[in-house]
Amino acid sequence: MGRRRQDLQGPHRPGVHGHDRTVEVARRQRRRVHRARHAGDRRRGRVQRDPEEPHLSVGARTALRPHRTHPRRQGAGTGDHARAVARSLRSSVQDEGTRRLTRRVESRFVTARVSTGLPRLDAMLGGGLLPGTLTVIYGATGIGKTHLGLTFADHGRAADGARGVILDMNGRGDSQQHDEYARRLFHWDLTPWSHSVTPMSDPYPPPAQMDAFYSNAYTWVGRTRDFQVPTPDGGWEFDWNWKATYNRALYTIRPFLYFHFAAGSRRVVVDGVEPMDSPADSIQFFLFDELYRKVIHRDAETLGMEICLPVWQHREFIDAHLYEHTTITTLLLVTTEETRLEDLLARKVATGDIGATANTIVVLGSERVGNRLARMLCVVKHRASAMSDEIVELRVGERGMEIV
Repeated sequence: MGRRRQDLQGPHRPGVHGHDRTVEVARRQRRRVHRARHAGDRRRGRVQRDPEEPHLSVGARTALRPHRTHPRRQGAGTGDHARAVARSLRSSVQDEGTRRLTRRVESRFVTARVSTGLPRLDAMLGGGLLPGTLTVIYGATGIGKTHLGLTFADHGRAADGARGVILDMNGRGDSQQHDEYARRLFHWDLTPWSHSVTPMSDPYPPPAQMDAFYSNAYTWVGRTRDFQVPTPDGGWEFDWNWKATYNRALYTIRPFLYFHFAAGSRRVVVDGVEPMDSPADSIQFFLFDELYRKVIHRDAETLGMEICLPVWQHREFIDAHLYEHTTITTLLLVTTEETRLEDLLARKVATGDIGATANTIVVLGSERVGNRLARMLCVVKHRASAMSDEIVELRVGERGMEIV
């Protein structure tokens, strides 16, 4: 019996008796098993926790775990060094990302402005108009809209290196005297554009036409329904004869805008829009919307390829005269039925009114001041910018327009 006990308990060790000896034998066996497992785990890339090691949380074990490196990357350094390098890379990437985001935010909110040519109006607009946007000027007839439009277009010579273009949509009544105003106020001979480009014809305008910044190719006024015919299904469509005339006008309007944009013009003034009870029924609003979306803000390369045919023959010119259409600022001058400033400020937005989606709205109205009739100006809407809420007086004299 004693022999069997000695075999089970192993060799006698001084100081270890009875139950203590059994515990010591079991402990040694566990250690041998653990060392074997530990060695195998290391060969397989895994590390097991020592049974006698105090229990640690997952986060603590992760922090204390030796860094695993690929056998081919052992020369990269120790685990601490690799973690330090990783932290440095993450920090540099985050810093660069922050810098790029900051630059994008600054470029978005610190935007160059387009001057109207009137310093006081620029101050009321927080520095000027936003590039690439639409500004609608509402006002009664004779209030000074044409003067304001010509001032804006002529100022492009100093601000952009090229004057703006003027599209007159007036289709009846007397001339709006654009040429006389331009000559008297700005010494500008405003000659009309007449160059037309039909498909597969020579697209390039004569040199004299590049000094022609005025066009009156759109002469239609009234309701859209006046130019439509009923369809068999009960709807309406544009009359084919009118569509043919409209397409011929596009052969003039599109080259007029494209070649001036390619030469550096970045301002468009559209004048002669008549008042209409329902803007959605106005043929002039329809024509302007088509022009604004499909010509003014059309990609320069696409517009050039549509005008200069065949494309392979004019590819060098198209590529050499690309421009960014988002820098083209448009001024739309709309005549209203209301004449007083108070009535204009209380004017409701009707269906189809372009001012509802325009970035900026400026109203010009008259008010009685003593024994005279004063012209007043107010900025009603100016998205993405600070603006003044004051009402100022506008005077038109021999030297042009002046804001008091």
